[in-house]
Amino acid sequence: MRPCQHHQPQPPLPLQLLLDLANAAGVPDKVKAMFAGEHINSTEDRAVLHTALRAPRDAVVQDRGANVVPEVWAVLDKIRAFSGGCPWAGPQRVLARLFAALSTEGWGCAVR
Repeated sequence: MRPCQHHQPQPPLPLQLLLDLANAAGVPDKVKAMFAGEHINSTEDRAVLHTALRAPRDAVVQDRGANVVPEVWAVLDKIRAFSGGCPWAGPQRVLARLFAALSTEGWGCAVR
């Protein structure tokens, strides 16, 4: 007996179609704008600054003419100092949770 055509799994969408869609939506330009620190968060009129969370201490990620990396590292240092004294939360665990929260909620929302 032949299975019904209706129940056959659908083939995955070809990667090229996804790339074409991303290009048509302007994703490459939006990625460049994000890395340039442009205000692409239209709701809050600010830069998204996701790159600052993973930047080394000596990096420069600017928002409104100011380097935000020192501020990011100041918060990370406070988290490390706090979590080092907690037997239930090692620094890696706390930082992993922080990075997860910040990458989904945005820099300003999770740290305030």
